[in-house]
Amino acid sequence: MKDILAVILAIALGILVGFFGVVNSVFSDGPMDERLVFIVLILVVYAILGAIWGYLLPRRGWRWGLFLGIPGAIGLLLFMLSEIDLFIYFILYMVTLLVMACLGAWAGSRFRSSRQP
Repeated sequence: MKDILAVILAIALGILVGFFGVVNSVFSDGPMDERLVFIVLILVVYAILGAIWGYLLPRRGWRWGLFLGIPGAIGLLLFMLSEIDLFIYFILYMVTLLVMACLGAWAGSRFRSSRQP
């Protein structure tokens, strides 16, 4: 039951960060350098959230990154359908988002398991 609740919470948090972070980063108007800084911050947030979930519940390891990152990737996919000319950038953003979340979760679970006797 604890794992199911944690999965639901991770997906809900992924939806929040995906909507307010990822989708906002591609919808926002402004200079490209400002948007890139925001995108990097979003990727760091995903890595940190993955590390927290991986540390707290290390049994699922890197899969916590999928629960956190897939909602943001879906948001990007939906936005990408209307902006097909930037296809490669959106794919790169989606892959990087998922990799950062999974790496953070993997690192958090490895850190927790290395500290246990």
